Amino acid sequence: MTALRHLRFGPSRPTPGTSTTVPEHEREHRLLNANAYAAARLDNAPFDPELRGFFMIPGTQSMLRLGGFARTDLIHDFQPAGNNSMFVTSSIPTGPNPGNDSTSMSIVPSRLSLEFRNNSSVGGPMRIYYENDFANNPNNTPAFRLRHFYGQWSNVLVGQTWSAFQDADAFPDTVDFKGPNAMTFRLQPLIRYTHAINKENNIALSVEQPGTEAPGTANTPTGPIAVTPTTPIPDFVLKYRYEESRFHIQNSWLFRSLGGFAGSATENQVFGWGGMLSVAGTVYKKDIIIAQGTFGEGIGRYINDLNAGSGTDVGFASPGG
Repeated sequence: MTALRHLRFGPSRPTPGTSTTVPEHEREHRLLNANAYAAARLDNAPFDPELRGFFMIPGTQSMLRLGGFARTDLIHDFQPAGNNSMFVTSSIPTGPNPGNDSTSMSIVPSRLSLEFRNNSSVGGPMRIYYENDFANNPNNTPAFRLRHFYGQWSNVLVGQTWSAFQDADAFPDTVDFKGPNAMTFRLQPLIRYTHAINKENNIALSVEQPGTEAPGTANTPTGPIAVTPTTPIPDFVLKYRYEESRFHIQNSWLFRSLGGFAGSATENQVFGWGGMLSVAGTVYKKDIIIAQGTFGEGIGRYINDLNAGSGTDVGFASPGG
């Protein structure tokens, strides 16, 4: 019973240790996919300023929050759609097909999360965030998948989370788990530093896991040969963000090295780059408008529906080509 008296819920818990706040329009945008909650914030500002769901760890100044949700999707396709558990446009078969419809039920979008916070006397608050779902099996059978596992302190982030080339606050709420096919979407290991220029403006440099999405074979005059992708250096992302209570703008630039071997040819690398501009803001009361545009060369790995073995980053015309 003594330990239970130390579990404190409600406004009596310590402050999060930062004066930075998450703008209201971003807090409102969390209805279905909950992507915005997992995003790392400047100074580790809590997504919910009331810290609902947190409890104090007895004998410490640290807090924990257990989160997640259970979800079941029932999907009926009147024609073959490739992936029968989510709407992945790149998997839709083309050409003649039997045209049979199908029904599936899935719990893969369900999630579990754990969040740790501690107000450090040096460098400000620390946040460690963990989250998983069960979407790691293409056959619609639940299988553990790590989404986020990172720590941030003094605005230095290490671990796996959203790429800096993505804006989680501009990802629309959709019933479909996969979301819009053209959005930037990438969860991967990275090291990122964010610097606040002033209250509204901040910039970030992110060094992220590389990976070349290339086709498995290259066509040559003598027939197809195997392609072996290589990634000699990390991907680099520069991000600028302006945000205030009613809207935000984000501009990110991605720089990559892409290539590999075609057969026994010498390794060949090319430069990949991309730009992303997103905006989200309150239009009226709780109505929010969001928009995003992406362009570049060799960025298929960062585009939703193209980032799962589609081989759309780079192609090999011939050995050494």
